[in-house]
Amino acid sequence: MPISQQDLQNARLGALYLWQGTTHSSPLLQTIISGTLGSATALAGIKEINIALPDQTTDIVQFAIQAQRDPGAQGKLWKSVQSWAESLLGQLWAKIKDIFGDIVEVGVQVKKIALWVAQMVYSDLAPFIGGGSTLVSGLVKAGTAFVERSSSWLASKGVVLNTGHPDTLVGAINAGLSRALLDGVYDIARSSLSIGLNWATYGGAATVDAIAAVIDAAYKMVWRYAESCTITAFCQRAQQLWGNRTSKRGAVRKGATFTKWMEPAVTKVPLIAAVTLASGLTGDKMRFLNMFTDQDAVIGQSQFDKGCEYLEQVKRAASRMIVQSEIDFTSKDPLIDGLLKKAKATNLDSSPTTTWWGYWGLDKLFRS
Repeated sequence: MPISQQDLQNARLGALYLWQGTTHSSPLLQTIISGTLGSATALAGIKEINIALPDQTTDIVQFAIQAQRDPGAQGKLWKSVQSWAESLLGQLWAKIKDIFGDIVEVGVQVKKIALWVAQMVYSDLAPFIGGGSTLVSGLVKAGTAFVERSSSWLASKGVVLNTGHPDTLVGAINAGLSRALLDGVYDIARSSLSIGLNWATYGGAATVDAIAAVIDAAYKMVWRYAESCTITAFCQRAQQLWGNRTSKRGAVRKGATFTKWMEPAVTKVPLIAAVTLASGLTGDKMRFLNMFTDQDAVIGQSQFDKGCEYLEQVKRAASRMIVQSEIDFTSKDPLIDGLLKKAKATNLDSSPTTTWWGYWGLDKLFRS
């Protein structure tokens, strides 16, 4: 049975209540920005950059610092690798910001991540310093191939929210969650490296795997930081809208105002929609689906039935993403916090051994 406008307003109110009281964190982001696990401040003379690194990379950092100071072949290779890393990360961010927009904070972090990539790749290539020029040429070719291939991959997973049509709406959210997991990036990196150079002389598959893991992790770092900035801005706006919730022109009563807040954020970070659904604060599935339309008419039963076929998939996909990428949604409000824990546990049993360390591919980088 179609729901009333009051039902819709209650659903919007629930969504605002959820996000105005929600905060999020990620161990990866803390690793990037906090500087508590290590520092390479002096590296390459970039004193304003204080990149956080796991303890396992202490020797790698020192190795890179020594190379940066070397006037000979080591220094030349380091500078080439550093220049390549900065160019690669700059190109990747240019593609990713087509989705998220130009976020200043991400641009700053990209410099840090490029420095980390240079350190890690240099440590893999240093034993083959005699082939420095060939190696760098191979990296450039591989980097170009990776940017092109990852861009095509990203374009194939576009998210277009068709509001008012539940089946396509939920399908878009589910596709966006799949995209945000970035499961295919490592394979793209590995195949791109294989194109760039015959690695048999330079450590073979072990070197390719290690460098591919670095590129994979770096891509995810940039993506997750952009995602985090988007979620932060979304929650801040929710606080403003919540403060104006009783107004006749506020987001609760005006569907267009609500959609202007919700839809762009969900397009960039579909996890927002999935967590909203799984929290239960917007009511039943019918209310959730209607929440995304700014029209006066509500979604009919037949359309609703089609959309519901996918909603449980969305909840499971969201739970998987929260667990694997370790995006931790919390709240000081006991009710909200409890519902966020419920959303995370929707499909927890399906991936009990997955950790953020493994998700980012860092286990591949620091294997003995």
